[in-house]
Amino acid sequence: MGLAGTAVGAEDPALAAERGFIEGTRWSLLQRSVYERRDYLHGARSNGGRNAALPRAQRSDYALEWGYGLMGSVESGFTPGVVGLGADAHAYLARNLDGDDFRMGKIRMLPVDSQGYAQEGIARGGVALKARVGSTVLKMGEQRTKVPIFSSSDTRLLPETMRGWLLTNDGLGQLTLQAGHFTGSTDRNARATNNPLTVNYLNPGSPAATRSTSPVAHGRACPICRSPRTLAG
Repeated sequence: MGLAGTAVGAEDPALAAERGFIEGTRWSLLQRSVYERRDYLHGARSNGGRNAALPRAQRSDYALEWGYGLMGSVESGFTPGVVGLGADAHAYLARNLDGDDFRMGKIRMLPVDSQGYAQEGIARGGVALKARVGSTVLKMGEQRTKVPIFSSSDTRLLPETMRGWLLTNDGLGQLTLQAGHFTGSTDRNARATNNPLTVNYLNPGSPAATRSTSPVAHGRACPICRSPRTLAG
């Protein structure tokens, strides 16, 4: 597996939180290229993509995907007042550089359609609204999460996003409290955002791999952090 990328951005998030809606806005742009090949040994064959429609002996003995991804995000500051309001948005693009109907689908980095045919790319985005009262922030919408018990995966070309709400309070010194409720997810190679929650690293066809809702609640102490933050936007 190969990985190469560059990123540019503006505004430190700690400073942005203390500024206004426009003044506190920060942005980032990340581009990366990922190449992955899997060789199946000892007679094994891939069942990804169009291989599933072939007899086992005719299936490909390796899987290969190479893509280019571009990920942009904008996170606003908050309006002044007791209740500060803001919004975060992201846009993700991906392009197939190498991979066909019989090599794609197993690695799940680039998209295939319902029949297993390779697609040229991905274009998707999302928005989350947020409100802040003191040290507590409520964020609702399409977002990336990274907490100890519930995390959106970033192990392929594009990251996974979740749809729901997340409440974070970091005003208790070394303790951060979080609670949330999520009803959908956008997997790493998905082309649409209206999908049920998916648990990666399980058999996608098993009942445990998908569900309609997932509550989240936890607290975490960070003895070496003054104000820990576990939300990745």
